[in-house]
Amino acid sequence: MIGDACHALHPARGLGMNIGLRCVDELATALESCGASPGANDLCQSARNFEAQTAPTIRAIEEENHRQGILMDEAGAMPVPAVHAFLKSIAGDPDRLSAFRLQLAGYA
Repeated sequence: MIGDACHALHPARGLGMNIGLRCVDELATALESCGASPGANDLCQSARNFEAQTAPTIRAIEEENHRQGILMDEAGAMPVPAVHAFLKSIAGDPDRLSAFRLQLAGYA
């Protein structure tokens, strides 16, 4: 349901733990909705709801992760001058820089 048991992320990007922690938090919130003394059916339904709600977001992050991972694996896919130009273009814009950092960490 969470972490690498649910999604395999490209190892070079280091998002596995970030996504795992995000899912743990969301799963805990989903299970809290069961009430003080949940029955097995309530727990199962909460787990299904969690998976249904988080799956699209996690899949989108996973797809972007793999896309970026393939670029990292392909030597020369983005020449160093192009990377430098991109980073320079966002360096002076705190909002773009923050969004880029969040994307790299898997939270975009």
